[in-house]
Amino acid sequence: MNNTSEEMKLITERIDAVHRKLTHTEFCVLKTLLANRGKLITPSELSHAIWDSDYYTKSFDKSLHVHMHNLRLKLKDAGIEIRIRSIRNKGYIIQ
Repeated sequence: MNNTSEEMKLITERIDAVHRKLTHTEFCVLKTLLANRGKLITPSELSHAIWDSDYYTKSFDKSLHVHMHNLRLKLKDAGIEIRIRSIRNKGYIIQ
């Protein structure tokens, strides 16, 4: 098991413990960001990670903002100190 898999397992267990399960989209977003820690990930790359396709539209961008908000709340509620930074008009990064 690699470090990202182990980290994802620990994170999801902590989130589940406070009864706030990650949605499929939140899980894919977090897994992608953790696997690429320190690298800017574009919304298009996240779309590919979530649906394994290059389907990307402005409506996805808006829904991605909602998923990011919910993911940040779940991480905070579980006491997980992972900071997801938004880089305006570019993407997201975990450092």
